[in-house]
Amino acid sequence: MEASSWQVRLRQARPPGQPALEPPSWKTCSPSYRALTGAGLTANLFPRTAAAKDARRLARRFRTFEDLILRFATRPDLDIFTNNQAERTIRPVKIQQ
Repeated sequence: MEASSWQVRLRQARPPGQPALEPPSWKTCSPSYRALTGAGLTANLFPRTAAAKDARRLARRFRTFEDLILRFATRPDLDIFTNNQAERTIRPVKIQQ
């Protein structure tokens, strides 16, 4: 499942006006995420190529940093999907260069 579809699915599960998902909604999506990271580790466990090594590393990071990666589900009030403010901050400096 793509990250964008996760975002859409979890945001649709959130009742309007609530700042975060209720625990039952979050608990239904979290096992799917863990199953996908486990499948990534399993699929790349035995191939000893550079690509498989990178895939294992990425799957481990996805498993380790689950709460950070899925922060949009637990804290939808944060606007962490754009870097618009950061670009606005450095724009005058880059234009002057």
